[in-house]
Amino acid sequence: MNEYKTPFVLFDSECTMCNRFKQILQFMDKDKEINYYSARDEQLYDHFPELQKHECLDTVHCMDEDGKIYKGPDTVIYLTKIIPGIKKHQWLLDTGAGKKAVDLFYSTVNNYRKSKLNSCEKCK
Repeated sequence: MNEYKTPFVLFDSECTMCNRFKQILQFMDKDKEINYYSARDEQLYDHFPELQKHECLDTVHCMDEDGKIYKGPDTVIYLTKIIPGIKKHQWLLDTGAGKKAVDLFYSTVNNYRKSKLNSCEKCK
């Protein structure tokens, strides 16, 4: 049985954009604060029944040390608070405008990702 450690980010291991996002996070996470697991790992959902596979493949999810689940743009905001490489810029997101910017950016990127997945024979 797999040993899952928190905090972790779930990513679609069959999605080029998701894999690239993971690589960028790993590069910025110099202290190795985050664990990364494929949202396609069936055992993960046995271990964490509060997670739904279809949701995790639809939008990025992460879980903190206390078991709190973050989804979509909230994942991005959470990660800015704990990854040293981007933590210093977190203050930019502490405003309503910062939160709106993250929501818009995430929505745009996720919509693009979904359109690519739908047009990619390998990803179907």
